[in-house]
Amino acid sequence: LDGVTGVQTCALPIFCKTVDYFQIEGRGKYSKGEFPLDDALREHLNGESTVLVNPLSHAGETAFTVVRFDVSEMMGHPFSKARKFSEELKNYGIPSSIEVAEGGKGHYHLWIFHEEPVVAWPFSESLIQMGKKLFGILLETVPSIRGEEYLPLPLQGESMLLQRRVFVNAVGKMI
Repeated sequence: LDGVTGVQTCALPIFCKTVDYFQIEGRGKYSKGEFPLDDALREHLNGESTVLVNPLSHAGETAFTVVRFDVSEMMGHPFSKARKFSEELKNYGIPSSIEVAEGGKGHYHLWIFHEEPVVAWPFSESLIQMGKKLFGILLETVPSIRGEEYLPLPLQGESMLLQRRVFVNAVGKMI
């Protein structure tokens, strides 16, 4: 893949284990058979387009779950909350990674990659309950009960230059 780092090359296929449908921003929605997903990923990584995925398979499984932490009246200090949530998951043996979302500072996604696809709803529900217990608020997850929801993949070439759609460490430095 032209201009793509080793981390990007290894990471993105993980995102797409259960993806049956994806969108290319400004061009439309596709199933894997209608447009080569590899080509879409290459364009995304090189910054030529933005790929959004629906992580939910037809079977109701997902290879990853995302918890959103966006600044709001109810969500003060979203990075601190994302970091605390990540630490709590680690206590249960569940690794996660924090991404600075497209909105930049104040907008974070906590990515949880599953070794094998999991049934989406029970896992998302347990994350929502954990957020309620830790912070007293309902967190938003993807996949969600709304079903057909598309999320922009991280590691998009152009956005990375602005330090958006990148993964960060516990002190907020790009990794």
